[in-house]
Amino acid sequence: MADQFDTFKQEIEEDLQRERMLKLWEQYKTYIVGVAVAIPLAVLAYTVFQNQRLASIEARGAEYAAAAKLIADKKPDDAVKALAAIGASSTGYAALANLRLAGVHAEAGRKAEAAAAYEAVQKQSGVDPLIADLARLQSAMLMADSIDFTELQNRLNPLLTDSHPWRNQARELVALSAIKANRNDDARVQLDRLLGDKELPGGMREHVTMLMAIVTQADLAKAQQAAQPAAPAPTAPAAAAPANPPAAKADAPKEAPPKKK
Repeated sequence: MADQFDTFKQEIEEDLQRERMLKLWEQYKTYIVGVAVAIPLAVLAYTVFQNQRLASIEARGAEYAAAAKLIADKKPDDAVKALAAIGASSTGYAALANLRLAGVHAEAGRKAEAAAAYEAVQKQSGVDPLIADLARLQSAMLMADSIDFTELQNRLNPLLTDSHPWRNQARELVALSAIKANRNDDARVQLDRLLGDKELPGGMREHVTMLMAIVTQADLAKAQQAAQPAAPAPTAPAAAAPANPPAAKADAPKEAPPKKK
């Protein structure tokens, strides 16, 4: 008897569950069907987008390789056009194209155009920070002769930290600019930091040591000059005697006495 009751109870619960499911289906079937259709469509759209993106990247890669070949073939004008087109795109090759474009302009002596290409790399959205900072360093090298020490240092400040990969090149450039501006104290700060860096390459260490010797020699020369007593003020020279004094006048002839008669 108990078994029959349990079976009957179970059948009722199953009927109620089916009835609830039917009600839910009638209420939400539009949304359920929509979601069921949307998921495969979303997967398909994402797959198509990824394929198109991959095809675009491959196409830009081929264009970049063609532009590099134009440079190798000594066709800089055609290479500039090709690289500028890639640099204006939003693909991963844009930053590399602008770096290469800046190099072509710099080699041709077009510093303003090269600096603009480096600026484009820094402003590009999503560019690797290491590449952006390399462009910042290269741009500062180009402009080192045309901007003052303060502006150069401000441009390179983000690269002067102890952990930055380009710190050694940036510090040396700032030190050179300080020496040129006769700011030996500022130069010494950067040179000390360079010499204290255990990862500084040997060849660069020799060059930095030479720069430090130049700064030290200049400081010693200034100190010696400051320690010397002031020279006495020159006295006015005495009036010189005339080279050919005027001849003395001859005595006037005396009158002869009158003759006696």
